[in-house]
Amino acid sequence: MGDNGTSLSPKEECLQNRHWYYFLASSLVAFVAGLILILLVRLIQFCRLQQKLRHQNRLKSTQPLEYVNENVDFQTSTIEILKNTKKENGVLNNENDLRRLSAKEPAEATLGTMAHSRAAELVSGQTVTGRVLVTLSCILSLSSLVLYLIDASWHDVEDCTPWLESYTQQIDLAINLFFLLYFFIRFVAANDKLMFWIDIYSIVDYFTVPPVFVAVYLNRNWLGLRFLRALALQSFPDVMQFLGLIKKNSVIRLWQLIMVFFSVWLAGAGFIHLVENSGDPLDFSNSQPLGYWNCLYICMVTMSTVGYGDLYCKTVIGKVFIVFFIIGALAMFTSVIPEMITILGMRKKYGGSYDRGFGKHIVVCGHISTRTVEKFLAQFLHQDQEDRDVMIVFLHTEPPNLELEALMKRHYTHVRFYEGSVMVSEDLDRVKLKEADAVLLLANKHCDNPDAEDAANIMRVISIKDYHGDVSIIIQLLQYHNKNYLLNIPDWHMQSDSVICLAEMKLGFIAQACLAPGFSTLMANLFMMTSHKKSSRYDEWKNNYFSGLGMELYTEYFSRAFYGMTFPQAVEVCFTKLHMLVIGLEVSHKDKAVVLLNPGPDVKIQRGMQGFFVAQSSEEAYRASIYCPLCHGQLFGVKRIKDCTCSTDGTLINAHNNPVVDPLEADGGFLSNKLFKRPNNNTGSDGTNSVTESGAVSPAIIHIDVPQGGATSATESHSESEKSSPGGSDIPITIIDANFEDNKPYLEVRESKEQFDATGCFYWCPDSSLDESNIINQKNELILKNLRDHFVVCVLSDSDSPVIGLSNFVMPLRASSLRLTELKPVVIVGHHSYLSKEWKTLGNFPDVYILPGSPLCRADLRRVRINRCKMCVVLSANKGSSIEPTLQDKDAILCSLNIKKMRFEDPLTVPPMVSQGASLLDMMRRWSKLGRDTIPMITDLENDSNCQFLEQDDADDPDIPLCNTETFACGRVFAASVLDSLMSTTYFNRNTLILIRTLITGGATVELEQLLAEGLGMVPGYPTTETLSNRNRCRVAQMGLGEHPFTQFAVGIDATYGNLFMWTLRFHGIMCLGLYRLVNPPAGFGDRVAKRYVLTNPAYNMRLLPSDKIFCLHPFTPGPTHIEEEPDIKTSNV
Repeated sequence: MGDNGTSLSPKEECLQNRHWYYFLASSLVAFVAGLILILLVRLIQFCRLQQKLRHQNRLKSTQPLEYVNENVDFQTSTIEILKNTKKENGVLNNENDLRRLSAKEPAEATLGTMAHSRAAELVSGQTVTGRVLVTLSCILSLSSLVLYLIDASWHDVEDCTPWLESYTQQIDLAINLFFLLYFFIRFVAANDKLMFWIDIYSIVDYFTVPPVFVAVYLNRNWLGLRFLRALALQSFPDVMQFLGLIKKNSVIRLWQLIMVFFSVWLAGAGFIHLVENSGDPLDFSNSQPLGYWNCLYICMVTMSTVGYGDLYCKTVIGKVFIVFFIIGALAMFTSVIPEMITILGMRKKYGGSYDRGFGKHIVVCGHISTRTVEKFLAQFLHQDQEDRDVMIVFLHTEPPNLELEALMKRHYTHVRFYEGSVMVSEDLDRVKLKEADAVLLLANKHCDNPDAEDAANIMRVISIKDYHGDVSIIIQLLQYHNKNYLLNIPDWHMQSDSVICLAEMKLGFIAQACLAPGFSTLMANLFMMTSHKKSSRYDEWKNNYFSGLGMELYTEYFSRAFYGMTFPQAVEVCFTKLHMLVIGLEVSHKDKAVVLLNPGPDVKIQRGMQGFFVAQSSEEAYRASIYCPLCHGQLFGVKRIKDCTCSTDGTLINAHNNPVVDPLEADGGFLSNKLFKRPNNNTGSDGTNSVTESGAVSPAIIHIDVPQGGATSATESHSESEKSSPGGSDIPITIIDANFEDNKPYLEVRESKEQFDATGCFYWCPDSSLDESNIINQKNELILKNLRDHFVVCVLSDSDSPVIGLSNFVMPLRASSLRLTELKPVVIVGHHSYLSKEWKTLGNFPDVYILPGSPLCRADLRRVRINRCKMCVVLSANKGSSIEPTLQDKDAILCSLNIKKMRFEDPLTVPPMVSQGASLLDMMRRWSKLGRDTIPMITDLENDSNCQFLEQDDADDPDIPLCNTETFACGRVFAASVLDSLMSTTYFNRNTLILIRTLITGGATVELEQLLAEGLGMVPGYPTTETLSNRNRCRVAQMGLGEHPFTQFAVGIDATYGNLFMWTLRFHGIMCLGLYRLVNPPAGFGDRVAKRYVLTNPAYNMRLLPSDKIFCLHPFTPGPTHIEEEPDIKTSNV
């Protein structure tokens, strides 16, 4: 009965007698009993240890001194004495006894040691069972906390609900049974039992596990200190580390702070909930009904120092707790929250992961800067590119600056940026590198140490290949000799991976510009994506140049209309009908894609062949794949060429079963004109062509259906006299002999054999050290007396300057596709110490000389007869990022301006007037000399904008691209930045790089690179039929209209570029590429104008001028060559 006489329910009657002290006493008894037991065991161990020490001291006093080692400490001596004593007494019988004695463990501790080791493995998570146990403990701790929150929300602090009717108590009992087992495992694994007993996680178990069993016994529940289970949340980061879910320090620390904050918050709310709902002990009269969630609210406003006052503690214990809680929680709140915010603020803005979606993507890494990215995106995302639906993912170790970030935002639909390193596999996972279409690595062209920059990029390749060996890589390297290291990478595939060596390509372009001035500009126009329209505010020459600048190199399959045509026939059809130029083919040979450059009439177009087309856009190149003579033969205007049904229904195949008809003669084209007569092409070709491993091949005969034959050579009449020369294999030539006597003439005729390297692609001579025969000094000054039409290379360098690889410049000038009589001496002017480093790769090339001196000294320049040279090249090895960009080219600019201002006594010959009665052919030859400075020159620049300082009279804006400047249009300057376009060009078609590299380098092959990688240098070869066949490849040439076979196109109504193109292709096998025309053609024959500009692939009907020069791909013209049989025993280094 209640106090007012009302009857109480069984639950209310049960609560009349509180038993909370039973629950609390069970926890305290468990803690105190265990603590006393541990202390008692330690006391016993201490007593036993003291007894042993006293016994050892007695033994020490009774043993002779010789048994004691005086060089060890007391404990070691005691153990050794005890061992010796027990051995003498027969107590130490086996090895285990000795081991236990040395470890100070009793014999009975073996089982305990095994249990301790096993328990430690389970607790530390070293095994699968241990990881499962640790994970299960964490999950059950969270479950127990959830059960507490449920009971605290729906039940009172002390509840008389029977245990069998409470599902939460039943589940909690099962969970605590596991905690009891896990507690004993941790106890066995602990090294220090006392420290384990007072550990925070052990205290949680004391006050949560025993009350559960008391609740079953009393058939009632008391929430009590179950809220302490929230402190177990602090072990959650450790469990995540065991499972490998978190690894980074910042992430681990963040999780630790979060768990500490929540555990303190939840535990503090639980204590307030307990004391406020129970009241102060003894009478419990001042309790207040306060829900657990309100208690969380009180703790939060208390920790944050807000303190609204709407809810507060009324009990004395609660108020005392709040006092201490404010001190501790406020300190924690003010330290934990700012640190959490700091860690979250440290989270990388570009640290996410790439969502691949449905399209392709590439990964770009290496040197990422605003300048390089801007140029790369301008080329890769150009409107003329074949496939722009590619996402570009940049991966860099540093976040982008504001300028680069703005650039990324402008191209947001195509660009993503992520902060990370290719050396970290986690970062490669983030950018989905295994799914990437290719990986592009950019190099820093302005670095101080090129070798270090290349080594860094090569290490990136190793990391990428180690992560995913099948991904395609396109890498930029600065130095040619560093390419060898890529061959050592196991997963480097020559068929899918590409390397663009900037030194090799740049010096190759400059070398070809020596053979054909302006050719570097012409080739650069073909792989740079630019678009320009004619404008009335431009001069005529600039509109013509911009028209050629818009030409690019594309690859496209041939339509069925071309099947069965010879290559020249296909070129003529494309040139006349489709208004574009075909310079080569990509065919499949022995399961490899190989490139044929102007292969001639021996190669026929077949299914699967691709052509290299020079066109304004990819849409124009696409017309070659849909061209049909039945549907498009009578159309006027290439824009009307569209897809037709013949390309799909097979009608066109039947139409091509007929013999191939000459399309130009059938249509009444230029070759049907009676003005020209086709000569008899009875001259056959004896040489066969070979395919190199690199895919760069000389014109080869592939699946030939007709007898082998070739077009009449452009210099056939000149070679006849040589064929009939006595000796057969010996060619009388005029050379420079350094071994002279003062009273002997400088020039002499010597008997010589053509010597080539092992690949047959380059001329070779025995290795000569940098001695008196190669260095020009006072003793052999006569070497320079009659130099004419030679190449002068001015190298601005110091003794410590990094090598730039001058061998890459000399190799195209010593290509075997040139005849021996066409080789020009190369004279290099520079610092002696620097050139001695370069000479290691130059010693095997003939007619290469060095003049130690300064290119800035006019006396040294006059010594090398610079006024008679065919081309002067200004190179600088003093480059780096440590100086201002505009000053990086100061030496090259000063040298160029110095040479321009030099004056010489011998004036240029002035062409005669027509009225003087000179012959037309003589005037053509003299006109071809018009438009050249006293010293023709090309300068290599590091910074594009510095080209404005080379030509003071040019009106170029320093902010315009290099390709738009007058200096570049005239072929007088070249920069490595032009080669940045090759990255995107190579990605869209790798064989385009092979074609350009074959044309520029003079025929460098993989075989040669492998020899250089072995350190063998230029290895000599034998002039066999196989090696000599590698000479049969096209070469770059520049010929004037006054030279054979162009003389008939100098004047007349048929003097158009289209007529010239098809005449030379049909009858001489020469493919014209463009014109080198005077900027302002002279009004009179006596006027002398200096500047010429490059006109790439002019229109068919463009009128030719007498002063024009022609860029062309000239087929190899063989001379008499001595062929030797290879020796039976080959040297091991070949």
